[in-house]
Amino acid sequence: MRNPQIIKLFLITALCTSFLFSFSYFGTAAYGKLFSDQGEFASGTFIGNEDVTDMDKSKVLTYMTEKQAQWVKETVLTLQFQEVTKDVKDIPAFYKFDVEQSISLAVSGKKNQLIAKIDEEKLNAILEEILPELYAEGIDQQTLIADLLMYATLLESGNHTIKLQNYLSGDLIEDEVIAESSTKISGKENVINMWEGNEASIEVAPHSQISFLDLAEERGGLQFEADEMSIISSALYKALLNTNFMITERHIGRLLPGYIEPGFEARVDSEKQMDFIFTNPNDHKYVINFQQLDKLLYVSVKGPKTIYTYQPSLKDKQTFKPKTIIQIDAKLPFGQKRIGTEGKEGILVNVYRDQVDEAGKIISSEKISEDFYPPVHEVLIYSLAIKKDKTDDSADSADNVPEDSVSIEDEKSESDAEKNSPEQKPDNKQNETGINKGTTRNANENDQDLWGLDNEAVK
Repeated sequence: MRNPQIIKLFLITALCTSFLFSFSYFGTAAYGKLFSDQGEFASGTFIGNEDVTDMDKSKVLTYMTEKQAQWVKETVLTLQFQEVTKDVKDIPAFYKFDVEQSISLAVSGKKNQLIAKIDEEKLNAILEEILPELYAEGIDQQTLIADLLMYATLLESGNHTIKLQNYLSGDLIEDEVIAESSTKISGKENVINMWEGNEASIEVAPHSQISFLDLAEERGGLQFEADEMSIISSALYKALLNTNFMITERHIGRLLPGYIEPGFEARVDSEKQMDFIFTNPNDHKYVINFQQLDKLLYVSVKGPKTIYTYQPSLKDKQTFKPKTIIQIDAKLPFGQKRIGTEGKEGILVNVYRDQVDEAGKIISSEKISEDFYPPVHEVLIYSLAIKKDKTDDSADSADNVPEDSVSIEDEKSESDAEKNSPEQKPDNKQNETGINKGTTRNANENDQDLWGLDNEAVK
């Protein structure tokens, strides 16, 4: 009976000894195969965008850890929805890398991705901050995460911008009128009809620039006059101030036209190379429509609604009273006067565009322009002055000059009166003739004193 028990005990002891010996030997060999210098990757082995050819796994671990840290320092990740942007500040916490697992699963001689994950709680917090409530639930988050991981798994450093509108369902992004304006046509109905007849709308592609002169050239060219084009461009400019479109080039005239309010003029003149140019900075196209309503030109901008609303504001408005300029016209009957040029106040106004959030709070205010229209001085034209007669109680015209008026000589350089027609300016020749007659009369009197009168007897 003892022999079988001894044999069993011997077999059990032998098996245990063999297991312990094999585990120690083969375990050490397996560990050495994984991390020893002898396990080098073959040519053409990549992890991410990094070439790890002829490196053993221990060296690859050190190398990839350094490259990961470098990528974090050199990468800027931005999430954008329309005009709102948000940078991912804590990238090491946003991305979770597993370098060891990436090396363990890497296939020698192949291109392999670096294993990484995204902290979805941090991503959701950013999305809630950027996206309005309407769009928050409609975003394809799985596709967004896959695209975000692409930069990390390939270790592509640099500035990366993710546009969230690309991950929204098309049904959520609807076109609506986001801005509109109207202006007086001022007797230019035929031109507006011709403009509408060619095409009543303008399609503005994403990130594109529109020149009004080029647009007018396409639709009629020389058939449009400067005043006619300026009516349309001013109405368009007034509408675009209610959007985030960038005003690249804009001009105003010397005098404020009657069809538009101060601050909203956009003068266009092909001869003077005065153009109106604007740019669409958005990722969606917009359509600008023109319509004639009675004697008004109506302009509307239709497209996806922006996060913020925009509205123009006029600030620091100042007015400048015109001066009165006096001119003398010898052709006028004595005692009469007339108005040569009507006076008009000058205007200075600053144009701003306010960015307003959903609560009505102004986020920022951008200065668009400073418009100045100089005053037009009043020109009064009087007749030549005559001496008062003792029996005449009426004052001559020259004595009735307003106290605050100035002469034409004092204001010639700064007044628009210098552009008046010649018949509105003093007749210098007549003044000179009067002076010459006076000089001749004085000379005759001196001659009479010297030679005597005609009827005087010879002495």
